[in-house]
Amino acid sequence: MSTVMADPEVSFAALRELQDAVREMGLSRARPSSVQTGCVNVLARPSSQCTVRCIICQFPGHRSSATQDADRNYTNASACRIAITNTIGFWERILENIAMLQKESPEFHTALEQNVVTAEMQWDTQPQIVSGSTIVVILSRLSANYLKFQRFYTRLGPKLPKILIPHDIKRYQAMTESMDSYLLPNGYPNDTYVTMPTVQDLDSLR
Repeated sequence: MSTVMADPEVSFAALRELQDAVREMGLSRARPSSVQTGCVNVLARPSSQCTVRCIICQFPGHRSSATQDADRNYTNASACRIAITNTIGFWERILENIAMLQKESPEFHTALEQNVVTAEMQWDTQPQIVSGSTIVVILSRLSANYLKFQRFYTRLGPKLPKILIPHDIKRYQAMTESMDSYLLPNGYPNDTYVTMPTVQDLDSLR
C-alpha cells in the first residue's frame, strides 16, 4: 500500500532522519557527544560497546570530575548535564518528525497504532531485528532505544536536580509526555519506568 503524504519532500526528509537515527544505533555509526550540537543520542550504541562511562550519571562518552559537597550537591557536573541534555535534544527532534509523519502518512499512523513495546526492549541484549516494513523496523528500534533512555534517566532519581537545572527537567517532561503518547499510548511495560520528580519537587530534593 502506497503512502499518501501532504508534502512528500518534507515527509521523506523526516522519515530519512528517523532512518538515519536508527542507523546510528549500529555498533560503528553512533556519533560522539558534542557540546555544539545539543542533539546527539549518546545512548545509541549498546552499553557493552561503550568503553567510557561516567560513574556519576552512568551515561557513556564522558568521565565527570564532579564531586559532592557537604550539602550533597554536585560540583563540576557539566559533562553529565551536556550528555543528558544532548540526548533530550535528540528525542525532541525525533518527536518533531514522528508528530509530523503521524499526521501526514497513513502508513506511519497505522504502524504507530500497531507498534508493540515490551519491557525486554529496554535492554541491549534484546534482539533488535524485527520483520515488517521500513517504518515498522524504524518504530521498533526507536521504541527500544527510547525505553533505554528512560531507564538511564529515571534511575538517576534524586541526582537529577543536582545535575540539571529546572529548565532541563521541564524539557524532559514535555518531551516525555508527548513521546509517550506516540510510542507508548498504553503506558510503560512493567519494570521500565520510574516516576520522575516534578519541578515543584526540586526544592524538597535539594
